[in-house]
Amino acid sequence: MNARRVLTTRTRRCALLVCMASLVMSSCWHPAFNPELSLTMNTVQKMNLVSTIRVTGIRQSDADRGFFVPRRVSVPVDGIWLAGQEWGDIAYRNTVPLYLASGASSSFTSVSPITYEPLRPYRPVVRASPTGAKEALGFGFRSAGRGPIRLYSAMVPDSAGPIQRDDSSTVVLNGGGGVLGLGFAPYDALGDAGFAIYYDDTLMAWQALEFSYSGGTPLSGTGNDIAIPPALSPTRVGFTANSGAYWYLSITDADGVSTTYRWPSTALMTQPGKLQGVTLPLVAVLSDGKLLSGDGTTLTAHEADGTPLFSVLASGLYFAHERYDTAAGAWLMVFCRQLFASDGRDEYGTLLLDVYELPTADLETLAD
Repeated sequence: MNARRVLTTRTRRCALLVCMASLVMSSCWHPAFNPELSLTMNTVQKMNLVSTIRVTGIRQSDADRGFFVPRRVSVPVDGIWLAGQEWGDIAYRNTVPLYLASGASSSFTSVSPITYEPLRPYRPVVRASPTGAKEALGFGFRSAGRGPIRLYSAMVPDSAGPIQRDDSSTVVLNGGGGVLGLGFAPYDALGDAGFAIYYDDTLMAWQALEFSYSGGTPLSGTGNDIAIPPALSPTRVGFTANSGAYWYLSITDADGVSTTYRWPSTALMTQPGKLQGVTLPLVAVLSDGKLLSGDGTTLTAHEADGTPLFSVLASGLYFAHERYDTAAGAWLMVFCRQLFASDGRDEYGTLLLDVYELPTADLETLAD
């Protein structure tokens, strides 16, 4: 009886060791435990995971110094990876746009023979375009003689396939002055409008510009004079957009303090009001008129006047764009999450790019 008990005990111990070994081996595939990411799991579980792109053989330093812009379709399987080239403590001193789909990192293909310098050396402002031949929008890059706003085109519209730089589709801002804000907002089911606030040194005046890019080659339009608050000292290009009755500008100063301003769309030469309820950088003006602010850890929805509505835990999760679902007749919010899983081989591993969707009307459910 004692021998049987000893044998049974040894057998159980062996089984336990095997299970523990299996867990250890499988844990190599998962990122290290992060309390904030763990809390964010409650957020992503309420959304629909529509796509996962896996890139193998990538160095963690490269994965940490880049971000993904998925193609703006229902099930994206590719997009543009914007890889930052570090200089000192500046992660995006130069930026290389790469076409990216699942596979080995060695299969990355550049969509441009040149690197781009973001407007001021911070993470560039980018979004994917809506439908049509212009599938990906590089937004907020400075390139000599070409202006800060650049489009890309896909070989096969609305499908997978190489994305290439399109030199014929670039918005050039008049004059060589500074840029305060770049951004976009949806205006109907078919497309977006792009926006910029910049200084036209030929007119010696700040201009607010709205342009269309949904049909292909962007239409620059004509800028309108806009009254800028005195003594602004932003450290980077902010977010700007015109939605309905108001034009917004969100900037961050040298002390890291973010301020969002609002003008009546019909009175841009009046001094703007500050939205006291918006304390994080503005990242989007949504199709329903709500504002979305965030700092990489939390996303907060606001009324058009800046009144906070609710907040969502979003560490490691970032807003990519909205997409109109013609079948459902509704706008969908698209989010991306980047995770790096070490394979135990030096600093190499697998980059996991998860793409999630949620009806814009259901955004508040993420705060439950």
